[in-house]
Amino acid sequence: MWKYIPKKLKIILISILSLVIITGVAIICWYLSINWGAEDKKVSKTFYVGELVLADGTQQDIIEIEYFANTDNSGYEAFEIKYNYFMDETRTKTYSQGFQYIADKGYPIEFGAGGETLFIEKKPFRTEGAWFWAEKHYNTQIPSSYSNLISCYNYMYNGFEYVKSTNPINKDSCFKINLNQDVTNVYLMEFKGANEYDALGNLIENTPMNSDTACGSSIKFGDFDADIVYHSHYVYDAQYFSRILYEAVKSSSLGASGKFVFEFGNLFNYYKYNAETGQYDENRTNYDDALKIEDDIKSYYSIKVTTHENGLSCAEESMFGSILGNQNFNLNGDYSSGDYFIGKTIVDCDISAFDFVIVEDNNIAFKLSEAFINYYNQYKSSIALSIVIDLDLINELGYNFVGFTTDNGLDIFNILECYTTSNGEIVQDYTNALGVLYE
Repeated sequence: MWKYIPKKLKIILISILSLVIITGVAIICWYLSINWGAEDKKVSKTFYVGELVLADGTQQDIIEIEYFANTDNSGYEAFEIKYNYFMDETRTKTYSQGFQYIADKGYPIEFGAGGETLFIEKKPFRTEGAWFWAEKHYNTQIPSSYSNLISCYNYMYNGFEYVKSTNPINKDSCFKINLNQDVTNVYLMEFKGANEYDALGNLIENTPMNSDTACGSSIKFGDFDADIVYHSHYVYDAQYFSRILYEAVKSSSLGASGKFVFEFGNLFNYYKYNAETGQYDENRTNYDDALKIEDDIKSYYSIKVTTHENGLSCAEESMFGSILGNQNFNLNGDYSSGDYFIGKTIVDCDISAFDFVIVEDNNIAFKLSEAFINYYNQYKSSIALSIVIDLDLINELGYNFVGFTTDNGLDIFNILECYTTSNGEIVQDYTNALGVLYE
């Protein structure tokens, strides 16, 4: 077949083939020279996170922690962590969100793996003159609280009080902060989370690992496939951050209060705001994809910490002024709200006491949240609920309230009153019939 190809075309094909071969050999030589001849390099980056500095010079702690050890069994073991961050790039206002972890009576706070996902990392390597592919298999464990041992509540500040968050913190959440004492610029801080993989399962960025369990690989060459050993590690998210801070604070001296510096490794990504483009430029914090370069990343956070030997016994003691979304009770059982109805303590309930159930489109029905029922069920004989549903707030969230589900949980409790409001006026009274119920 080759003899039928015109001479000029042969010359062109031979030239192209020669160029490809020369280029390939050059790349291989460059790779091997770096891989075998170049010295390993370590690149170090350090990030300092202290206080928010607003445009007017006002300062505010970025992270605050409150811990109730309950060593005297006076209440409940509780761990609270609050994040303060800029609302926008003007640095004129701040916003707050946070988590409250409360252990069941007689139990400590514990964190455990909430699920596993298998990731595969593929990398080439050379041995005895042949090229192979090594596949490392990782089980990613997502840390979360044991639902039967502790309750986790995500609060936000609405300008007046802390209520259940309408935009809960998750692995994709970002916080606008100051960084490295650069008080005139704004940076985005985000948790690294789990790394992304392409359609072929190739690792785009190295997955963070934190485990003492076994690690291994399967070597693939032709049909050969060695045994697979799994390596477990955690996803670096807000729950993981709560976990390691809780473990650190729990081991500290109780009764202490002040600002303490915590050292973290490569847990975060940071992005600097570019005022000219109106976008955030990535401030790369690792070099894992660069050959022969090893990164050494440290983040130092100044965190306000307050610890107590006693347990959390009333909402007023909480930094959120609330326990499980309610500001009018204490965990000793007397509630101290000052309002009584035929000998019962009144518990005020707003939308934060309910789960939203989508009926259709943007129509929603309400049912009492599992956390609310689990806690208040033990006091159901001595309390009555005062339920006020703010329709204006629901509409701002993009929903239309249509009533309560048939399994709303309200039948468990005594109901003093239940109605909806708009512009401060009562719209519909559900006290006697609870309106239209939805399956």
